Amino acid sequence: MANTEFITARVNNNGTQENINWYKGDVDIHADDIHFHRGNVGTWETDTTGGSPGGNPFSQTGCSIGSTASGASHTFNYKLQTAKDGLFPSMKGISGFQYNVSQSSTAGHAYWLKRVGIETCNATGGNNIRWSSNNLTKLDDYRTYYDKRIFTQSDLDAFEDQFFYRVWFHVSTHGGSLTAKDTYVNITNFQLIYNVGDGNNRWVVGKYRKKEVAGSEAIQ
Repeated sequence: MANTEFITARVNNNGTQENINWYKGDVDIHADDIHFHRGNVGTWETDTTGGSPGGNPFSQTGCSIGSTASGASHTFNYKLQTAKDGLFPSMKGISGFQYNVSQSSTAGHAYWLKRVGIETCNATGGNNIRWSSNNLTKLDDYRTYYDKRIFTQSDLDAFEDQFFYRVWFHVSTHGGSLTAKDTYVNITNFQLIYNVGDGNNRWVVGKYRKKEVAGSEAIQ
């Protein structure tokens, strides 16, 4: 019988860095509006398709979103690619997530991260739930910032039988003149916060698999 490699992650990693590639896809454009059911409930609107997605936000190098010739005031939606393999950990014990973000320009028309979200699925890859942060503030410098989002008890109850699927990013330009061409938002070190057990132990996450078998091939 072939050996199956299971991935482990740090328990109670709140504020610490350990990069797990939760999903093997890169960030891609989502050309339509998308509705979010939890957190800041509502629809992320997009009025143009943006440009130059790529990279994976779960690593230290992360992903850079930007380089579009769109005008001064627009919104754009980005997501991890579909139909890729992921670890799809159970949401039981996941209290939130954390990540680092920076932008390459402070001009009014520059790309900046307006909202961040996650998407979960059930054991067979359906019944997707999308959670959105509140509106973020446009950065006014070039520093890299650490951000953490913690779920409410109501969110945790909704996630009880769900599995982590992927992340979403809502990017905006607002005000100023010229275009947003060659400006970027950089997102790195996106990590799930797992708060069950002793912080000196490790959490056995699972193996890479398709979304449709998220539950049937999960660690029992």
